[in-house]
Amino acid sequence: MLLASWRRMRKGPALKLLVVEDKPEVAECLTMVLGDLGHDVVYAHTAKEACGAIDGADFDAAVLDFELGGETSAPVADLLSARAVPFIVASGRHADALPREFAGRRHLQKPYFLAELEEALSTCGQRADVSG
Repeated sequence: MLLASWRRMRKGPALKLLVVEDKPEVAECLTMVLGDLGHDVVYAHTAKEACGAIDGADFDAAVLDFELGGETSAPVADLLSARAVPFIVASGRHADALPREFAGRRHLQKPYFLAELEEALSTCGQRADVSG
């Protein structure tokens, strides 16, 4: 029943998404929920993995955690920007505390709700902040 509710919430077409998240339990939950919503999800644990995934696929959008355990996702943001792939920044930091690579990008402040993520995905090409 809950899954049916999630599917009804999806706004827009299924997307090919890159999820970059260093915490396996968060990544597993996020990829499962996005997959259940009908999206095709590729998960990367590090910036290097993410950049490799970008080189091998065409993504519609990405969800980037800013802090990836001793590194940031800034190189991933640069590569996505160069390829004109929209992305959402999901971070515990406030949008104003992020570096310039992330300025003006969709932002979800952790913890966030599934509805906020879906809304951000449906409009991730627009520049706005959805801090929660």
